[in-house]
Order: sequence, then C-alpha cells, then structure tokens
Amino acid sequence: MITFAEIRTHVFRFVQHVPLSKEHRKGFEKIVTLLKTLADPKSRQAVLKQVDFQPLLAYGLTEKGRTRLTAYFGK
Repeated sequence: MITFAEIRTHVFRFVQHVPLSKEHRKGFEKIVTLLKTLADPKSRQAVLKQVDFQPLLAYGLTEKGRTRLTAYFGK
C-alpha cells in the first residue's frame, strides 16, 4: 500500500515522460507544488496570503481552469 508521504515525495517522478512543452511542464509543476503546499488546512490561510497566483496561472491552464483554481482558493 502506498502512503500519502510516499505520494508527496514521488509526485514528480517520471514527469519528464509526460508529453508537455517546457513551459507547460513548468506550469504543471508549479500548480502541483501549490496544491502540496496548501494541502494542510491548518496552515492554508497563512500560506495563501503569501502566494502570488499570477505567475502560477501563466502556463498549463485554460481560462476555465484558471477561473476554477482562483475561485477554489478565493483569490
């Protein structure tokens, strides 16, 4: 059985094999890192105050995806 800790440490394993452009891969990695950082509900609000969403939304998302992500995090 795979634990949550193992998933967190292996989240970018084999990402080089995902067919994305360099810019889209960078955007994907930023979004996944954001989700990992904000996973803990206890620290989420404090971390959200420090996050600049604009660079995170530049690559790898459609307009609908950007809207959904910003709405989810209340930004």
